[in-house]
Amino acid sequence: MRIFFAFFICMAASSHARAEEVRQPLDACLDKAMSTAATVDCIGRDFERNDAELNRIYKTLLEKNSSEDDAQEIRGRLIESQRAWLKFRDTNCNWRGSVMLGGTGEKVIVSGCVNQMTIDRVKELKAD
Repeated sequence: MRIFFAFFICMAASSHARAEEVRQPLDACLDKAMSTAATVDCIGRDFERNDAELNRIYKTLLEKNSSEDDAQEIRGRLIESQRAWLKFRDTNCNWRGSVMLGGTGEKVIVSGCVNQMTIDRVKELKAD
């Protein structure tokens, strides 16, 4: 089972390359994690950093769009998009975790998925 988790973490990490300086805290933490709970904790701390970055970029976009002529429409679409994305992220990751339904690995899969999708959303919003 440990081999499966290690394989999953390696695949998740390699499937979406990030800048080395951003990866290092998570990788260092995962290298020391000796249990499923410790792995979930590492991913959770990385998620907190990524979620804070997502919120910062989202707020910046809301402020940026407030000065345009069609501000209300643009802001409304951004808000609607973000709400839909959050719902999709959470339901998608819960579905992905169902391969380990009820097992200790479910939290690892779900939290890793939520974290990676948040990283991807940060990149997407930064592109705008």
